[in-house]
Amino acid sequence: MHMLKGFDPEAVFKTIEHERINFTLFVPTMIYVLLDHPALDRTDLSSLELLLYGASAMSPSGWSRASSGSARCSRSFTARPSAIQSRCCARRS
Repeated sequence: MHMLKGFDPEAVFKTIEHERINFTLFVPTMIYVLLDHPALDRTDLSSLELLLYGASAMSPSGWSRASSGSARCSRSFTARPSAIQSRCCARRS
């Protein structure tokens, strides 16, 4: 398990790439920042098999961008009790 102190997109990308992280959890705002970051296209995220998000809703277009990118996701799970929403995405086989 790797935990970073604070949220730094460069540190997130570097940790996923160098430590071959295969599972991560973010809030939607973090995902949006990562998707728009210039390091996204030059970072090897191929180890990432599962992407979870929660704490707030995510726009359909944002989720589409996140789930069709480097994580190569094809399946999702959503749980929506009254105040909680989470989605996960597994790597395509």
